Amino acid sequence: MKHNEVYAMISGHFLTEALPDDWNLWTDKEVQSFMYGRVPEEYLYFEHDELREKFERMTQDILAMGGSKK
Repeated sequence: MKHNEVYAMISGHFLTEALPDDWNLWTDKEVQSFMYGRVPEEYLYFEHDELREKFERMTQDILAMGGSKK
C-alpha cells in the first residue's frame, strides 16, 4: 500500500469517516474542512495538527512493518 492509502485508512480509526485515498492532492485547508464535523467526541479537544500527527506516526509504523516506502 502507498503512504496516502495507509494514512487514509488510519484516519478512519480517529474520524467517523476515513479520508479518501486522494486526500494528499488536497490543500491543508481542504483536509481540515473534511475532518471538521467528523471528529468523534473522544477527540474533540485535540487540535487538527495533533490528530494529523497521530495519523502520520501510525502510518509510518505500519509502513515500516511491511517494508513499504512512500
